[in-house]
Amino acid sequence: MKPKRIEILGVPADCVDMDQALEAVEAMIAGDRPEAIIAVNPEKVIKAQGDALLLAQLRRAGLLIPDGIGVVAAARLLRLGQMARVPGSELMPAICERAAMQGYRLF
Repeated sequence: MKPKRIEILGVPADCVDMDQALEAVEAMIAGDRPEAIIAVNPEKVIKAQGDALLLAQLRRAGLLIPDGIGVVAAARLLRLGQMARVPGSELMPAICERAAMQGYRLF
């Protein structure tokens, strides 16, 4: 199941918490094409508003994790959706742990 994707100031982000992000990663692994996971933080939201290439990459990503509390707060304040901060520095070790247990290869 794909997570709900919202836009904050025209920049996409997915409504996930850590468990949901890991479920989305597992679904991407089970899929038939490569996917990108990109962390979205307030700095990236501001940059993407003036950078068409960055915005296009964000729109194509398989998973956009809310990596900054500002993104989470904006989603809540604007009533766009429920999410929790999913730091990439915590998600990657969790993905690696699952990969070791399940035999996934990472790139």
